[in-house]
Amino acid sequence: MNKADQIREAREQAGMTQETLAERLGVSRQAVSKWELGNAEPSLENLSALAEILGVEFTDEELPKNAKNPWKPLSLLLGCLLLAALVALGAVLRPWEAPEDGQDLPSIASIAFFTPDGTPLRPDLGDGWLLFAPEAQVLMAVSFQDNETSPVHAVSAFITPTGTETFDERQQVAVQAVDSARSIALLPLDMSPEIMSMGHLDVMLECGGGQTVTETLNITTVS
Repeated sequence: MNKADQIREAREQAGMTQETLAERLGVSRQAVSKWELGNAEPSLENLSALAEILGVEFTDEELPKNAKNPWKPLSLLLGCLLLAALVALGAVLRPWEAPEDGQDLPSIASIAFFTPDGTPLRPDLGDGWLLFAPEAQVLMAVSFQDNETSPVHAVSAFITPTGTETFDERQQVAVQAVDSARSIALLPLDMSPEIMSMGHLDVMLECGGGQTVTETLNITTVS
């Protein structure tokens, strides 16, 4: 059984719809649909989350019997990405400036993008736009300055299509919980053209007391 069939079968056995599973993962329903159709592969982070949520271990029949467990390098990969995001200050898109009204809020320090294997991306298209390859699987590393009075609990990403004057078409595309032990989050992004063709990506720090800090990026998959 291939990975696409494993994901679909495990989801159905868990009694979940594609929408429910997508919400649990913090991805779009279209992403789950593509995984189950075999049109796209989930990232290592999403595959790990799928295994935990659905309570199964995914295998690949095409792997040789003596192949290594693909989950073992996951923690090493994530650690390398965290280090790369902290070091790559040159990849900062635009630092968030602290409010002038004296509020003691956390702030976004940098935002950087990587391929699933940890290779840094330089998606700057110019004129304030970031260009990504259609259907690409991208990891967005968000580092931030935390504080004790209003700590960051999660980092979320929302996409709003360009030309949308309201939030009716705004949707959450990723979310990552964080704790006081680290001040960085890795969010997987599925650059499906139907979702990310051209829009405003809001990167949001969800802080204590219901406060939020947001940085908006313009992204497109149309060259």
